[in-house]
Amino acid sequence: QFGEDAGVRLNTLESVVKQADFERLNFTDRANKELGALRRDLDALDQGCSQRVGDSAAQFKQEIATAAKEQQTQLAQALMPVQEGLKASEKRDSELANSMSSLESRLRNEDAMLRERVETESRRLEQFSKGEAASVLATIRADEGKRLDAAEVQLKEAELQRRQLGARISQEEEERKS
Repeated sequence: QFGEDAGVRLNTLESVVKQADFERLNFTDRANKELGALRRDLDALDQGCSQRVGDSAAQFKQEIATAAKEQQTQLAQALMPVQEGLKASEKRDSELANSMSSLESRLRNEDAMLRERVETESRRLEQFSKGEAASVLATIRADEGKRLDAAEVQLKEAELQRRQLGARISQEEEERKS
């Protein structure tokens, strides 16, 4: 009976081991199937996400390119008047520089001519003033004799009047004394 019991136990143990092995194999098979399904799902999700990220990146890149192009267009439009103003200013600067150069040249020439004219006129006026001075001096010298004669006549008359006054005062003094 011990042998039979051991055989039954062994059969039971063998059947438990087989059942456990079957369960393990069945679990492994199910787990592999589920892992395969999960892997396929993950691959599909990865592909979907990669596709979405690629699409989003492409759309974002296109939006950035469009925005950059619009910004460049706006910048070009904003800079156009500034560049035109700069070109006009450079042109005016060039024209002013040329004008200033010709004006300086003309002024130097006119200055030289005016200096020469002033010098010539100065010499002419100096000669004229010397001639006038000589003429006035001659007139004064010619007129000096007449004026000197007139002054002598006045001086003699004054002397005569002084003597007459002195005589009259002396006479009046004597009359008073007497």
